[in-house]
Amino acid sequence: MKKHYYTYKKALEKGLIKGRSIKEMIVACVYLVCKKVNIPRTLSEISQIVEADEIFAARCYRLLMRELKITHVQFKPTIFIRKIADEANINERTARESIDLLLAIQNENVFSGKNSLSIAAAILYITCRKHKQKISQARIASAANINIMTLRKRLSEVRNVIVNASFLN
Repeated sequence: MKKHYYTYKKALEKGLIKGRSIKEMIVACVYLVCKKVNIPRTLSEISQIVEADEIFAARCYRLLMRELKITHVQFKPTIFIRKIADEANINERTARESIDLLLAIQNENVFSGKNSLSIAAAILYITCRKHKQKISQARIASAANINIMTLRKRLSEVRNVIVNASFLN
């Protein structure tokens, strides 16, 4: 993964490293590269692996985005569905249908700027309920590593989009 080295090198040249923890800055660089190349890793996961302070790594990430003038890169929610389904022991058929549903509604403006992980979790939960697969919101939220309140908020947004989407009816 040479790309994170180049991001780190740019930050070093601009003097962004001085006075900051190298470990957290590297975590921020790795996270940035993961987002660019669409590898589904969260800042929490990367921070836990290297035992870094997640809050400070998030600050370093925002600093890199601002100072290096990097436009916000958002993960596509479809890459998270399989990850959440595997973690929550959801069957393959439900996961595939969740991906199809997500692809059908992904162009809705309601989801711009929202956490891709929470959108994927909400769609997966809705699909599980449709197939009468018993799974709790807490289990999906835990598998997605998000707060249950975030999941509930995304559930209401996704349900509104599905109800208003004429192509799904």
